[in-house]
Amino acid sequence: MKQEILKHFPEVWMTLSALVIFMGLFLVVIFRLFRPSAQKEIEAASKIPLTEGEKSR
Repeated sequence: MKQEILKHFPEVWMTLSALVIFMGLFLVVIFRLFRPSAQKEIEAASKIPLTEGEKSR
């Protein structure tokens, strides 16, 4: 099964570059979420649905 999947990706560098890009973006998101100064941003983002748009009836 692994060989069947890998035959669709003949260039190994493409697969590895996609993995590196994905892991890089994942680590950036994790870093941004868990840094100490992110608490204010997270609290502000959690209140967006309550402050924007029409008030519910």
